[in-house]
Amino acid sequence: MIPKLCFWHPLTIYLVFHIFSFSMRAYEIYAGAPLMYEGQLYAEIIRPEEIYRALLIGDLCLIIFTLGSWLAHKKSNSAARQPSLIRTTNPTITTAVATIALPLGAAALFFAKNYGLQANVDDASTGYIQAIAMWPIGVAGLLVYTFGFRWYYLLIAAIYLSSVAFQGYHRFMLILPLFYFTAVYLQAHRLRWPNFWIIPCAIFIVAVFPNLKPIGAAIQRGEYSGAAALIGASIGTSEKSIDAKGSDELLDQFAGALTMIDENNRKLMGQTYLSVITLPVPRAWWPSKPGLADHLEEISTPLRRYDKQGRIITYIAEAYLNFGYVGLIAVPLILGYVLTLFFMHSAPGAMLGLWHYLYLATFASFLQAFRDGLTSLVLFSIVHNMPMCFVAVANLIPGWSTKVLPRLNTESEADPRVNPAGRYRR
Repeated sequence: MIPKLCFWHPLTIYLVFHIFSFSMRAYEIYAGAPLMYEGQLYAEIIRPEEIYRALLIGDLCLIIFTLGSWLAHKKSNSAARQPSLIRTTNPTITTAVATIALPLGAAALFFAKNYGLQANVDDASTGYIQAIAMWPIGVAGLLVYTFGFRWYYLLIAAIYLSSVAFQGYHRFMLILPLFYFTAVYLQAHRLRWPNFWIIPCAIFIVAVFPNLKPIGAAIQRGEYSGAAALIGASIGTSEKSIDAKGSDELLDQFAGALTMIDENNRKLMGQTYLSVITLPVPRAWWPSKPGLADHLEEISTPLRRYDKQGRIITYIAEAYLNFGYVGLIAVPLILGYVLTLFFMHSAPGAMLGLWHYLYLATFASFLQAFRDGLTSLVLFSIVHNMPMCFVAVANLIPGWSTKVLPRLNTESEADPRVNPAGRYRR
């Protein structure tokens, strides 16, 4: 139904989100895993009928997202066959940005890890330092995209990823870069899907992902045997491992959120999305500024304290909270359409195309946006990857980058893996 479906297609990531968040958890519940809040005092257990409703809505949104993606392909097919000039990334700009951003990011990361930097409303610099600490991985991705998989660029990425892999929090700092590097690697080697050696690595990461937080916490405490046991439980097949794998309970959280939204009896009409506008303002300067998770405080109940527990409601429940049943139809449809148009717009031409780089850098945050809410699309693709923004602005300045006419690949007229500039080195 969808032509040119590949690893870095928005629909592919949506299927990963749907399977991981809904299908896998539904199987765990069927296999006997406890529902969220089961056995806890002063908490209301997620009921089976809530799970059934959540699964139905999740499947419906998958169909609607697919429809939006198909409509975008249908609109773009004729235009994709018309060659046009594409703007390339200027290697000099990449080098300049990396020279400035890499040492700043490395210093911020060192400071954050060694001094236990935590968010503090009285310190306006805290949020900026936390964002700058994520620049090294963005710089590494930019360098690999521009100059290829050189060992010294990969070393930068390896050092960063190894430092954040088991830190006990923020698992996205490991997972999202892996999506990006996988997509770049596949396109550099003219592959649309992971090959035989990438698949086992992906299976291992998927199995361990739900337990990265407790594994990281155990490593931080020096309990290496406990961390090893959790890893074994994650990839095992015993009943114990099923309980461990269900630690995120994404389906349960989504199901409970739908009920609480109904009980709240108020639609926010897009307020959850507007909070992203205030992100650059430190809370120290505006203590009462809207937060990214204020909507959780509004819908939480005494027996389901989503706001205090840091629960996840997914972009689907967020759409339902804002616009009701209309949101369940409109938001997945528009999202599937817009993201696929972005994919198609970036596809014609080269690995060195500017829009192609911007798409891949944004593509890495799709999974987080589906899971946490649409504000994450801005938070993780722009705020946490400012080097990408610096490169985009500089390359769009007239005369600072060149435009080339892409060579069309005989296998696919809109193949994003062609390199017309001839500068890409693996």
